[in-house]
Amino acid sequence: MAARILIVGNAAPGNLEASYDAAFRKLGCEVEVFSLAQAVDAHTRLGRAGRVFNRFVPVEPWVRKANRELIIKGIETEAQAVVVIGAQDVRVGALAQLKVATGASLALVWPDSLYAMADSMVACLRVFDVVGSFGREMVPVLAQLGARRAIWLPLAGDPELHAVATVTAQECELYRADVTFIGGWRPEREKVLRALTDNHLKIWGPGWDRECPDKDLVRRFWQGRALRGVEFAKAVAASKVNLNVIEMTNRSAANMRFFEVPMCGGLQWVSSCSEMAQEYRHGEHLFYFDEGVDMQSALCPILADDQLRASVAAAGHRLTRERHTYEHRARALLTELGIG
Repeated sequence: MAARILIVGNAAPGNLEASYDAAFRKLGCEVEVFSLAQAVDAHTRLGRAGRVFNRFVPVEPWVRKANRELIIKGIETEAQAVVVIGAQDVRVGALAQLKVATGASLALVWPDSLYAMADSMVACLRVFDVVGSFGREMVPVLAQLGARRAIWLPLAGDPELHAVATVTAQECELYRADVTFIGGWRPEREKVLRALTDNHLKIWGPGWDRECPDKDLVRRFWQGRALRGVEFAKAVAASKVNLNVIEMTNRSAANMRFFEVPMCGGLQWVSSCSEMAQEYRHGEHLFYFDEGVDMQSALCPILADDQLRASVAAAGHRLTRERHTYEHRARALLTELGIG
């Protein structure tokens, strides 16, 4: 009989929940998705003002009604495993009652820094059978916070969402660049990008015009919008080098972009990432850069060698498909939960 999985989250295209949903289905599981956020919104009063207020200051009666619906969903689907993904308004009592009512195993997939974990989620840690963290160094700290079993569960690539794209000549003109950066503004990202302005540089992402203090950088290189899905893959394919600046709060752990770029077949140039350095090797699967290095000097030999870029990008793509997809992560999670 197929394993029955209930995912708690929003499985909109491009979300982590959607990637896990597809991965569990590939493994033969029966999957249902319950959006706790939508359930909370349905119980919210005062219209849009109430929804905005609840987003910053959760109103417990509304949240608890939504959690009751989660329990009922678990019973109705006869879930064997309930997988909570990321920051959700789940409550410890609801999780405990899910265990009582269904006997389901409970898992949390945490894809963010620990500073982003609300106190309500910290209270839930002791009820989960498995807590998976995208960062290895966070695992012992999660145990100190109360997790009964914490494991390293890195992010991954989604071969459907980020497939290798075919780029037309017209699209190549739109996306082509020596260096492409795709992502939102952060001070550390701005600092790196300012060192690369002598190149054909393109920045894609939300909010640069509002948040970046360097308006000249925005005016000259920002493309005015974000990229997702097929557009993301085409921009990666059309760029000689795809820059990935991992946030300082996550510096040792690989972010989503770390796997998305090679999954699209692109060449990645990324901040030093100690947790992946032995798996994705410098000059073989990608290129790392160290903070404080002369970025332009490090970039020039990469841009000058077409054959090197092609071979490294191909090796990174193979490794990601063979070992680092969400199907691999979903299988690992089911194994930890004791579900075949």
